[in-house]
Amino acid sequence: MNQRNPVVVILSFLAFIAFGAISCWATSESLFHTELFGQGVPKIMYWIIVVGFYVITSLGTKWIIDSFNTEVFVEKRRLKLVGGILIVLVFWIMVSLPTNAHTFLYKKSAKSVAQKELKWQEGQLEGIADVDAYAIQVRNDVMKPVLEIKQKKEELIGEINNPDRPGFAERAEKILQEIEGKLGLRIGTIPRTKAANHSRNEMNRLREHYSNAIDSQLEIFVAELEKQVVVLAANYEKHVADAKSSEKLVRAAYEALDAEDETREDVLKEARKQINNAYNVLDNGKADGATSSRDTYVDKVKGMPSNRLTNVVEVVYKDYLSGQLNKKYDMPETKGMIYFFLLSLMIDLAAFLFFNIAFKKN
Repeated sequence: MNQRNPVVVILSFLAFIAFGAISCWATSESLFHTELFGQGVPKIMYWIIVVGFYVITSLGTKWIIDSFNTEVFVEKRRLKLVGGILIVLVFWIMVSLPTNAHTFLYKKSAKSVAQKELKWQEGQLEGIADVDAYAIQVRNDVMKPVLEIKQKKEELIGEINNPDRPGFAERAEKILQEIEGKLGLRIGTIPRTKAANHSRNEMNRLREHYSNAIDSQLEIFVAELEKQVVVLAANYEKHVADAKSSEKLVRAAYEALDAEDETREDVLKEARKQINNAYNVLDNGKADGATSSRDTYVDKVKGMPSNRLTNVVEVVYKDYLSGQLNKKYDMPETKGMIYFFLLSLMIDLAAFLFFNIAFKKN
């Protein structure tokens, strides 16, 4: 049996440790940010699990190489070949490569993605109207039915005066029902009356009856609308205060990121927190059923939201594999996901190569 050079063995083992540590760090970072095992699980737990699987995967690559080495005896050669391939497929290709590429992408781009999102939010928050302007707008919006009712009232009076069908006929009844609907009344709430004949006095009486009845109901209706305006204005005043506060926090988060050359994770985490808070503030000012501000950002800016970037499942297995990553990830400094996959591939192949050299059979 040939004696192996101990220096080669030691150096190969140290090289395996170095490259393997980089790969395990990248995988554990990706899984930790994705919160694969749930919130609150410490990072050391991810490290322990990843290192264990990485050693098993390295052993799997050795089984594959040993299976093709006809110069040495390998017990259960075919079984080890199949087992090694399965291990490599399950952990290396399905887990290690995508998570490593995800971490490299995240570290390269998390700052710029967050800053782009924060900048957009700051502009949205600045654009929120002040309370006085909103009060005028909301009054105009809330009071629109009043104008419509008045127009319908004039239409009703005109129909009563219609020489072709004078008085309160079928067409006039239909118009009055529309008015009752706009007032939120049951059909028939406004008392009906008809002219005894088509004389001037009877027509005047008919017009005065319906005009007074509608005005009476309209006065009640307007009073209720005024209450709505007061409530909406009060709610909006709080919304404006929240928006101003959020705007300051968003700007501070942007500046904190801008001041960092190597962005710390706690600074990014605070930025994502303010991003989520800002979306909530913006959405609180929207009407029910309106498009969320987060969806508006994705549609208009075509940028990947900062929170989505932390999740390897969303980034790699959904966006990248569906061909949507380049559309959603629109930052000029990125070199593309293929670059990070190749980088991950070279790191892992180097680690596996040195592992096989260090533990090579004679």
